Amino acid sequence: MEMKFQLSYPDFDFSGRLHILGINRILNETAGYHSFQLGYAPEQLNPRGISWVLGKFIIRFEAPMPTTTDRFSNYYTVKTWRSGIKDIIAYRDYELFDDNNNTRLAVARADWILFDINKRVPLPLIDEIKNSYIDPIPPIVFDSSEFMSRIPIIDGEGDNRTTFKKDFTVNVSDIDGNLHANNLSYLRWILDPLPPEFLQKHQMVSMKITYAVEAKYNDNISTVIELTKSDNDNDNDNPITIHNIKRRADNKILTYASIKWNLR
Repeated sequence: MEMKFQLSYPDFDFSGRLHILGINRILNETAGYHSFQLGYAPEQLNPRGISWVLGKFIIRFEAPMPTTTDRFSNYYTVKTWRSGIKDIIAYRDYELFDDNNNTRLAVARADWILFDINKRVPLPLIDEIKNSYIDPIPPIVFDSSEFMSRIPIIDGEGDNRTTFKKDFTVNVSDIDGNLHANNLSYLRWILDPLPPEFLQKHQMVSMKITYAVEAKYNDNISTVIELTKSDNDNDNDNPITIHNIKRRADNKILTYASIKWNLR
């Protein structure tokens, strides 16, 4: 399945580069339309008391992001396909292309899980979905350590750590049809505590997110970020940020994220 897009002004960040929120918007749009064609979109499953929730998401960037000057002249293509199933997880892979120069900008993978809307618990994949996984397109190859490694729990404390924190409240505009926060809101909460100077200086290389517990309307949450060195301890230009989103009422971690960066 593939769809073409022209990007809009809100898809770009304050530096004029295509934002991860804009990327996720068009990835979600393409995947949603593909699911609808197959008969398994949320609006088709909801009458049966089930829907999809995102369990894990990873994206790797392969080229510099377009700028606002490109948005009127360039088209972008998203390709997506169902790349396999394992236990209760349905995998979906994505590619993002800049049609102007036929450059692959990014590749991504999402773990989707069926969800009981009333009991608020994950479900096994129903047989008709499992039996429909006949797509011949192979999955994108991600390094196993990149995709499977656990993101650590952090507390944002300690004199020798560079940390950032910010509090949020889950608003009506954050809620989707499953009556919990949508994944674009999580992306905002993950990134918003980072200062503009850091974002102006660095560009994202890859991002991995694990969604552990749902955030609901009026929840008060906090994002804690720790800035660490890259895999090369002598390299301070390519940092890694670790992000935990916690519910303040019980200190429960809702979401974990890890982002690799390099200098622009």
